Amino acid sequence: MIEKSLRLWLRPVVNRQKQLYIMKNLSLCWFIAAMFGVFIIAADRLWGWTSPVELGFLLIVTIIATIAVLMKSGSVEPDYKKLARSIETHNPELKATLLTAIEQTPKDLGGQLGYLQERVIGEALSHARSHNWIESIPQSKLYLAGFTNVAVMVLFLFVLSHFEMPGLSFLSPGNHTGTAAPKGYQIKVTPGDATVERGTTVVILARFDGKVPDNAKLFVGSTEEDLQEIHFSKNLEDPVFGGTIPLISSDMVYHVEYDEEKKRDYKLSTY
Repeated sequence: MIEKSLRLWLRPVVNRQKQLYIMKNLSLCWFIAAMFGVFIIAADRLWGWTSPVELGFLLIVTIIATIAVLMKSGSVEPDYKKLARSIETHNPELKATLLTAIEQTPKDLGGQLGYLQERVIGEALSHARSHNWIESIPQSKLYLAGFTNVAVMVLFLFVLSHFEMPGLSFLSPGNHTGTAAPKGYQIKVTPGDATVERGTTVVILARFDGKVPDNAKLFVGSTEEDLQEIHFSKNLEDPVFGGTIPLISSDMVYHVEYDEEKKRDYKLSTY
């Protein structure tokens, strides 16, 4: 039990501590969400793994976690002993006066404090009137936490902008056609990024799982600016399109297009 007047003087410090708690935990929550988003995007780019609900799932989980942090901040009881130690560290002349005052409890059934107890509390209150206890949590900590909040939120929004969703203009760095790859297709391109021997022939395969487009195209070139279409076809009902790059003599790039959309650019390095 903390004496009412002492609790009143500690309230501004408690409120600042709560602000700091909220900002730190929100930053952590949004950073984890951003890293999870990076993982989903990387899985999509590297292995062709996609899901129509991935963005919605990430947003829902992030919103729930944000609400949980805000709700928890309102229900957590302040640790007054820890707070007292922090204030005493910032005000060494207090020694252990504040901590001792906080620990005082009535010794009789009427709830009255003894003389020595009231004297200890009085000394703590006297110090509070002449010193600004809230400075035990420097304003600079709030500024830093606020800056981190904004930075992590910008990072999270940046990650969200790189999700490929049908009908939206969220673009990936490798998508130069100005449209996002459709979520209706599950495609795996082989050999993907690879290292091959000069003078060899490379077979490019695009396997579709589930939905298969009516046609697909293969574009190959030494750079992204001079890509040329080469023959790329599907054998009967086989969900695999295939094409051949003959006699590779230097590094090349290629990509697969289907239904006026495209998969990311892949690189063939030679040795």
